[in-house]
Amino acid sequence: MKKLLYVLFLSVAIISCSIRRDDFFDTISVKNVKQIDIDTTEYTTEYMDYHFPEIGTHSLPVFKNSIKFDTLLQYRVRFVGGAVFRTDSVEDGYKIIDSVYVSAVHVNYKDNNHVSYTKQNYNNWKDCPIPIPIILKLREDFYLRMKYQKYQLKLPISRKVTGAYLYYLY
Repeated sequence: MKKLLYVLFLSVAIISCSIRRDDFFDTISVKNVKQIDIDTTEYTTEYMDYHFPEIGTHSLPVFKNSIKFDTLLQYRVRFVGGAVFRTDSVEDGYKIIDSVYVSAVHVNYKDNNHVSYTKQNYNNWKDCPIPIPIILKLREDFYLRMKYQKYQLKLPISRKVTGAYLYYLY
């Protein structure tokens, strides 16, 4: 009986720690992203495109990243994704974010080893050198960064924008 309970517990733990490709790269509503108090959050403002400043600006929240993993291999994880604006958002001016998504994850570590994960070019997550719980924490942090960006546009652009964030896990 003890062995059966142990096997059952282990199976549930393995299933809950696995990542399904479809779920990981799906677009999610900002309502499903954690809420935080941004009253004291600092922002850095940049042009959407430095060659065309007339397009407008976006302000990036400055969050401290406290996620660490294996300081010897010096992992760098780049999350690429974006934000989708609400359809009823005004053509120009402040844009309201409706949903966020991850489109790619790039893992780099010492000796220029590189592994990429995308929905289209999906490698097995079992081969990922970083444990799945840490990847999920990074994704949650990336969603927060994408959710709380502010866009002030002077010209109408696409309904979504892309962005990336590089995490240093050492």
